[in-house]
Order: sequence, then C-alpha cells, then structure tokens
Amino acid sequence: MMMRQLWVDYAKGFGIILVVFGHVNRGLFNAGVSINTELYHSLDNIIYSFHMPLFFFLSGLFFIESISGKSKKKFISGKFKSIFYPYAVWSILQGCIEVILSNYTNSKTTLLSVLSFPFHPRAQFWFLYALLLIFILSCIIYNKYFTKHIPFILVLSFLAYIYGEKIISVYYINYIFDNSVFFSWAV
Repeated sequence: MMMRQLWVDYAKGFGIILVVFGHVNRGLFNAGVSINTELYHSLDNIIYSFHMPLFFFLSGLFFIESISGKSKKKFISGKFKSIFYPYAVWSILQGCIEVILSNYTNSKTTLLSVLSFPFHPRAQFWFLYALLLIFILSCIIYNKYFTKHIPFILVLSFLAYIYGEKIISVYYINYIFDNSVFFSWAV
C-alpha cells in the first residue's frame, strides 16, 4: 500500500485553487467586467502555463506503483471505473442540462453533441478524457523493462508535445500529445 504524501495533496489543492481562479478570471473578462487587460493576460498566461500540467505530473508520479502487480486488463478496468465512469456520467448529465437550457444560453447544445463524448470531451471534462487515454497508452507500453526506457519515453513524449499538432491534428490524439510529457516526466 502506498503511503500518503502530503506535499502531493498540497500540490493538488494549489492546482484546484488555480483552476477555479483561472476560470473565474476568464469568465469575468469574457463577460466584459472591467478588469485591467494587462493584468488579466499576465495572470491568465501564468496560471494556464502550468496548472493543468501539474495534474498530469501528479498523476504520473504514482503510475508505476499503481500498475505493479496488476494485469493490464485489471489496471485498465480500474481506470475505467475511476476515470471513465465519472467522465461519462458527468458529461451526459452536464450535456443534458445544457440541451434543456440551450434557449437561455449563448450557445446551443444538441443531444448528438452530448452523445459524442467518447470522441469529443465536453468542456472541462477534457482532463479526465486525456488522463484516461494517457493511462491506457502507458499501460499498453508498460513491461518489466519500462523503467529502463523512461528516458526514451520522455524524449518521445517531448517530441510529441512539440511536433504533435504538425504531425496529426485529430482532436483527441492531441490531448495525449499535449499532456503525456508531463505525465512521463513524473514517472
């Protein structure tokens, strides 16, 4: 059993505060609330440069411990229960509420767009989507020699981060390219 590391909890808490602050900051700016434009852009750039990579990094920290001693099937099944299930439930729930309230909002949401969540994550749920894909990909390439190949995996994920969108611009693949480097760095 893994021992709880308090600094990880503090980092998650700090990241959550930044997510909330970043969304509020953008919401106020986009609503036309009088905010110093230079300050808004500075805060936005600082927060968005690292707060989501922080969560991928923290998830990668425990990958090897969490997969050790498990079959790939059991590991992936566990990730479907802990990540995909909440992702699906909340995507559908939020999406249905958006459909119902479509006439009262700035944008229309269709039931078809709600049901496309397996390929097109809804709004903030992109993180769970990307994290699940990265866990599955990491599980697929994991073997007993995995730790020896971490430098190679890190270089590949860094190259995917830099050149990924130039190589392939499939929406959900880019989530892996954009974030696996932070996950891999922690492994």
